[in-house]
Amino acid sequence: MPIESNYERTILKIILAVVNKYYNITIIKPLFDFITDNKEKYRPDFVIIHNNKKIFIEVLGSNNPDYLAHKNHINRIAKPAFNHFIVVKAFDLQNNYDRFIYDLTNALQKSL
Repeated sequence: MPIESNYERTILKIILAVVNKYYNITIIKPLFDFITDNKEKYRPDFVIIHNNKKIFIEVLGSNNPDYLAHKNHINRIAKPAFNHFIVVKAFDLQNNYDRFIYDLTNALQKSL
């Protein structure tokens, strides 16, 4: 699986630890953009598919205002295509670790 940063590598390890308790899991690291009906492009950092439910995982690597504005735009256009949408601040994982685990576990439980 191609990983774009150490942040993504760290988040993928956490994802793998959480999803190993479930069956029928597919983890995708998209190589190409998805395109909405309005021709807007976006690419999730990870997509988890569980029982035909799609979970979007966005890994934030910075708190730069321009970066966050771009990520907010992606969130807005991508949310309708997914059952669950999780954003994790990997640049501040120490303060976000438990919340990410909770959000991911909750999304997986809802897809049972």
